[in-house]
Amino acid sequence: MAIKKRKKAVQPNLITDLRPVSQNPSDVTKLRQFTKKYSKLLLTVLIIAALVCTTWFISTKHTNSKQKNLNHVVSRVGQLMLLPSNEQPTFATVTDKTKLTDKFLASKAANGDEVLIYTKNQMVIIYRPDINKIVAVGTVSVDPTLAEAKDATLTVEDGSNNPQKTQATIQKIRVAYPEIKLTDGGKASRQDLPDTIIIDNTDSKDNLMFALVKLLSGKQGVLPLGVDNAPTDMLVIVGKDAN
Repeated sequence: MAIKKRKKAVQPNLITDLRPVSQNPSDVTKLRQFTKKYSKLLLTVLIIAALVCTTWFISTKHTNSKQKNLNHVVSRVGQLMLLPSNEQPTFATVTDKTKLTDKFLASKAANGDEVLIYTKNQMVIIYRPDINKIVAVGTVSVDPTLAEAKDATLTVEDGSNNPQKTQATIQKIRVAYPEIKLTDGGKASRQDLPDTIIIDNTDSKDNLMFALVKLLSGKQGVLPLGVDNAPTDMLVIVGKDAN
């Protein structure tokens, strides 16, 4: 008796229809309108992001290069003499000797020399890289008031109801301490303060505070009642006694 062979069942292809899925015309229209509306905004955001990233990269690269140069010079000089370990020096390269105003540097340094200045230790080192020699080591005296003024932030507010007095006070400070980052805070919350008050919000800039007291003929004080503090290192509130 003949046995018929069963044909092997063919598995159906799961993907049988490759035609695109039909879309609702209204959905397509909405998508086109959305794309048209926000494409310029998206492009603007991308451009801004690219500029920010580029600026950050250039700034970081410049900072890293400057720090690398400082570390290199400190390493070379450190092989020739014992250096202070309690502070990081300020680094500079002499590019035009004729413009040096410090007598010690003007008499010892040459163009191309590298200078390390240790403020706390009152030490200045002149290093000549082309011969790998220390040319001279000297002392440097720094006015502690100027040191505290460097990069300090200060707000001046008018508590006298006299804008002219306030502007005169601002000008005095800028002439005496140009490195202070000064902000004109406008009118104080009170306009009846009899005395000019200098407030040190850091409690660590005594030299600068007393210098400002002397410069402005003011008083060291605390924040007067009803006056808001400023988000800066120091606050000067101009009183009616200001000259």
